[in-house]
Amino acid sequence: FIRRALADSIIYQSKFTETWWNQVYGEVNKQSEVIINGVNTGVFKPEKQHQKLEGRINISVVEGSFLGGHERDLMNAIDFAGTLSKRTKIPVEISIAGKIPPETQFNIDTPEGVVIVWLGEISKSEVIACNQKAHLFFSAEINAPCPNSVLEALACGLPVVSYRTGSLPELVRSGAGELVEYGADYWKLAKPDAESLAKASMQVLHQLEKYRECARSSAEQNFNVNKMLDHYYQILLH
Repeated sequence: FIRRALADSIIYQSKFTETWWNQVYGEVNKQSEVIINGVNTGVFKPEKQHQKLEGRINISVVEGSFLGGHERDLMNAIDFAGTLSKRTKIPVEISIAGKIPPETQFNIDTPEGVVIVWLGEISKSEVIACNQKAHLFFSAEINAPCPNSVLEALACGLPVVSYRTGSLPELVRSGAGELVEYGADYWKLAKPDAESLAKASMQVLHQLEKYRECARSSAEQNFNVNKMLDHYYQILLH
């Protein structure tokens, strides 16, 4: 109702979000803009010395919650870690941040070659530290509207790997990571093609410094919070 009857202008977080609104609720004859979320690249930034890839692959996963239908997201992350370890023959440590009930943790079968670090809900400084020590960031949410966690990872110089759903194609670009087709019906929460993602991740790991530089550069050029604010000001003061 607000969108149709009250709003003067409409701001969408991503082109994906705009398309979804138009499909579900119909198009409206209003001025609209897509403004991708921003990240403070002065706070979220790489360590001076990157963690080298020695003996173990570290994956960072940061979500607000894995409840309320997001259990599939959690399983996708763990399945990906297991598939990557099997393909590379290297142990994988996956650090998972977000609200997860203890009973869910206890009931998960950890794949061979994988160590799961359950971080729970963590602070901003802990998110930064987690991203700085990782080699890959896995964006777990299916059809995410515009995940801040992805932008924060990019700003930390952490390449993002995931499935090509939601707004991720708008965020992970310019060599900042790799996306692959989900390979199943994600609207029905089917199990994705972890093999293709593991293969693409190996490409990232083999050129890790190049991808790290591209991730940081993409955050600075495309998703700096000041750029986002300027865009909002233009619309609000128009």
